[in-house]
This record gives sequence, C-alpha cells and structure tokens, in this order.
Amino acid sequence: MSNGWHTTVQDIVSWADTNPRRAQELLPLLIQKLVLASTNCSSLHFPNGESISKKGWDGTSCVKTGNPFVPSGKCVWEVSTDKKIKSKADKDYQKRTKDTKGEEMNNATYMCVTLRSWPKKNQWENSKKAEKEWKDVRSLDADDLKTWLELCPAVHRWFAKTIGKRPAGALDVEQAWDSWRLATNPPSAANLVIAGRDKPVEEVIKQLQATPKVIRIRSESREESYAFALSVLQQSLEFQARCLIIPGEREWDEIIYAKNSLILLPQYDNPGNIGLAVQQGHYVLLPQSRTESVQQDVLDIGLAEKKKLTEALVSMGLSDDDAKSVVRSCRGYLNPLRRHSRLNPHEKHMPLWEKPENSAPVITVLLAGGWATDNQEDCLKIAELSGLDYGAFEQKLYALLSSCDDPAIRRVGNVWQIFSRHDSWALLSKYINPALLSRFCTIAKNVLRELDPRFEISPTERWMANIKGKKTNCSGILRQGITESMAMLGGYGDQDCQAMQGESVQDKIAILVRDILVEDMTGCRWWSLSGILPLLGEAAPDIFLDAVEKGLEGTNPPLMELFV
Repeated sequence: MSNGWHTTVQDIVSWADTNPRRAQELLPLLIQKLVLASTNCSSLHFPNGESISKKGWDGTSCVKTGNPFVPSGKCVWEVSTDKKIKSKADKDYQKRTKDTKGEEMNNATYMCVTLRSWPKKNQWENSKKAEKEWKDVRSLDADDLKTWLELCPAVHRWFAKTIGKRPAGALDVEQAWDSWRLATNPPSAANLVIAGRDKPVEEVIKQLQATPKVIRIRSESREESYAFALSVLQQSLEFQARCLIIPGEREWDEIIYAKNSLILLPQYDNPGNIGLAVQQGHYVLLPQSRTESVQQDVLDIGLAEKKKLTEALVSMGLSDDDAKSVVRSCRGYLNPLRRHSRLNPHEKHMPLWEKPENSAPVITVLLAGGWATDNQEDCLKIAELSGLDYGAFEQKLYALLSSCDDPAIRRVGNVWQIFSRHDSWALLSKYINPALLSRFCTIAKNVLRELDPRFEISPTERWMANIKGKKTNCSGILRQGITESMAMLGGYGDQDCQAMQGESVQDKIAILVRDILVEDMTGCRWWSLSGILPLLGEAAPDIFLDAVEKGLEGTNPPLMELFV
C-alpha cells in the first residue's frame, strides 16, 4: 500500500499539540484498539471520550500471550498527552502506587503511555522497576506507538483518518460503513440490513471467533451481502480493530502478508490468493449473490423480514405508512429499496439491466408484470410483446439472470415476475417508445376484453370453475400485471417515458381503457373485469367514471351484475 498516509512520530506529537482535548479523549480508545488488534485478550477496559474524567485507571487489560507492547497477564494503564512527560509520569505513578493494594501490584504490570517522544523513558522505567512495587513497569512513547500502529493496519487506517491524514486504498470499517449508510437521506440504519437475520449474524460472529477461514456470505445481491458483513463488523470494536476493506488487487496482494491476524473484506471481483491469506492467519469475508456459483460452505443470509424492514425505515424517520409503502413496492429487496425515491439516494448503484443494450427483456417483464410459463396463451402474448420467439426471449432472461448480481426479474416455479415494479419503472420507463407501447396496448385489449367463462356457472357453483375447466385463456397473473402497468402508464407515462417522441402516453392509455370498458359492456364483461376495476380507474379516472355511469343506465343496468 502507498506510504503517503502512514503515521509518523511527528504526526502523533503534533496531534497532541493541536488537538489536546481530542487527543486526551481518544488516546485510551487507540490503546484499546491496538490491544484488541494484536493480542488475544480475556478482559479489556479503556474509558474514552467524555468518560476520561471518571475516577480510576485509564485502562486495564488481561491477555494470555503478550507482545513487545503488551505484557502477558494483567496490566494497569496510565496514559498522557502532557508535555511535561516525566513529571506527569512520576505524579501518576506515585498516586497509583499509594492507592493500590500490594497484592494487586504484585500481580499487575504498570503501563505508562505518552503521546510524546520520550528519549529517557528507559531510564524512568528502570528506576521504577528497581523500587519493586509492581510485578513490572513498562513505558511506551510516540515512537513505540508508531511501530505498534504499523503492525496493526486496520487501527493504523482508523488513526490516520482520525488525525486528519488521508489514507489511500483500503478502508477501515467505520469509513466503509459511513460510505454505505450515507448514500441515502435519511442515512441507512444497520437494522435495515440485519432485518430479522439474527441467526446469520450469530453465525458470522461465531466463525470470526474460530480459526482463520473464508466466510462466504450470500444474498440476493453482492451489494446486500457486503452491507450485511459491514453491519455485523461495525457493531464490534474487536472486529473493527482487525478489519480492512480492500478495494483492489494491488492493496490485496500487499495486505495479506501483514503479521497480525486481520479480517479482510474485498470490494472487488475475484480476489486471488485467498488460500494464502487464510494461511497467513487472516479471515476473508466474501460477499456473493445467488447468481454466483454455489459453494457448500456458503452462509446464505436469506430474505429480510418485511416487518423488520418497516421498523428500520421508521427508525430512520419515515412515517409508518411511507415505510410500509416502500417495503411493499420493493417486495422487501434491499437494492431496490435503497434506490427508492423516498430514501433520496445521493448516488445509485446502477444494475447491469439498466443499460440500454440489456434493458429490453426487463422492460417486457415490467410491462407484463408476470406470467405463467405453463400457460401457452401467456407465452404467446409475451412473445408478441417482446418481438421475439418465446424460447429466444426466455434464453435472454436466463442469460441476464446469470450475469447480474442485482436482478430485476426472477422465476419462482412456473412464474416469471418483476422484482420491484417501482424500481424497474424508475430505471427503465425512459426506454418505452411508441412501437413498444402500441404492442402493449394491442395485447392488453386482447387479454382484458376476454370474457370470464366462470360467469356462465351459477354463483353457488363458481367455486368449482377450475374443476369444470372454466377459466380465461390467459392467466390471472398476466391480467393483473398488465392492468398494474396500465395504471403506471396512465399516471406517470407522460412524465417518465422520454422516448415517446412527443406522443401522449396518457391519451393512449385513456383510449385503451375506453376500448376495454365502454364497447359492448354487458354484465358478463363487468363481472369479468371485477378484480381489476380499481386499477382501470387509476389508469384513466375520467373514462372509468363515464363507463360506470353508462353501466348504471337502463332498467337492467349491466353493472349491477357485479352484485349478484
């Protein structure tokens, strides 16, 4: 990695001079992070921030196996930013020695830490050892802290950022988490990612506390898996002290030779030398999507709980109604949710299918909403809408699924469907053109004008319609999906469909609704449309109201058949 951001002794001393109060508050946290990153500690306590004014030791630690900076066993710590190094060290030592019981002193090493460069620290240390009051006496100055930081890359990154240097390359957990959560307004919360996935969280923590290994995390998209990993790591100071997020191959190849055990989270595709990284004692977190090759040792975090997602959005400041609407429109999927206009994204992770050369198959699914693959009429209508042979069109869908880790479409059993109509519309409506809309209107009229043969059966026996083979040629899935698209086109088409070359989408949808509702409106037709009438009303309100008025005319109004 580039050395331009590495902390020098002068950087440490200057920080103590220019930000004395901040340095006092964060020095205990720095020591705590360094201890966590370089030892296997059984207990650790370093009050920091506003807690530094409380009585007691600046820190205590107990580690099984020490290192050049932290002795084995129990240590009691006094840390200082004072310029009068020796007088401050003497004062602290005398006070603590006077106030501590002999038995505790015999079992603990007294640690003196200063942010200053202290050339005579060894003389001070030896003089105190000679008094034989403590099990041992040790001292660390700015030179020692510089060396210690170099052995703990994750803490080094954090500290370099804290003192105002600009580290390039790898990020610490706090930087990466802030970058992710602040991409939306309001900022995304950790429970937006956790969202009821408590067991996978526990499993990640368990594996990070075992022997070094590769931990593959899989979800609907690599982005969601990455965010899940960050949300787990940022909740633990121990993990933060050891974790680095690696943006590229150059940084990866250098960091894997770090001596202390790290948690490495690559941000780029197909990192190499993973086995070597594990052999060097590092943990590797690999975010994956469901479209990637299946591994036996993968941790699939499953789908987020919609109720928990709603609660997370409410905690971020959305109203309960808005939160429910966002979750419902995105079907609970994280990437579409984070692109939702209600979260005011500052930046959008644009999926592969949004590009013009990949968008056509997804636009077809968007307009259709969904269909049943075992329904021949459905497949014929989809082929007509796409302008392709159905088999060729479906091959394009599978190819897109296999190459995209943020899919817009999915197949569940025998049903193809759009993930999030809101998300897909926001990204793809700009590509809808006159020719495509014309094909859609022709198909919609044909599908929705079909009379439902269940009407021929008496109301008391309609529950047996499927047994008697009484059903529409096209599936209810396609009928519902087409009508939902009509409502979106009628409401937002003139605003969002930028490729219409001046033609009015709203006018075309109004004509389509009129053709469906007004022509030959019998009781059977009203009944056949009963399940989608509210959507037709959204698509063209004025035309819908005119049709209702006409349906109520005469001595035997056809609309009244709905109430039989």
